[in-house]
Amino acid sequence: KQKEAQSELMAAWKEMDNAWKQRNKEQREAYHDELHLWQVERALAKQEGHHSSQKKPKLGKLEAAAPKPGGESADGGAADGHNGGNEEESDEGMQTDGGSDDD
Repeated sequence: KQKEAQSELMAAWKEMDNAWKQRNKEQREAYHDELHLWQVERALAKQEGHHSSQKKPKLGKLEAAAPKPGGESADGGAADGHNGGNEEESDEGMQTDGGSDDD
């Protein structure tokens, strides 16, 4: 039962993910079309000996992906093997350069 619910969630997420990829792909394609037009105009302006009147187009921020469903696994831990804490990383960040701050 839980597996069926998870597979339904994954199917819905895959649809959303594919739609997200398509929207970002369309945004990139539109950007590349604008960029090509800008490059043509810039080359023409260079040839005529003056600066282009337009600024180079920017891609802009792409839409972020939706998080993949998974949440908690059957043993109560997170599905990806982490417990949500940063024990290893936090210990690393607490280290100093050898105690030279005691001077």
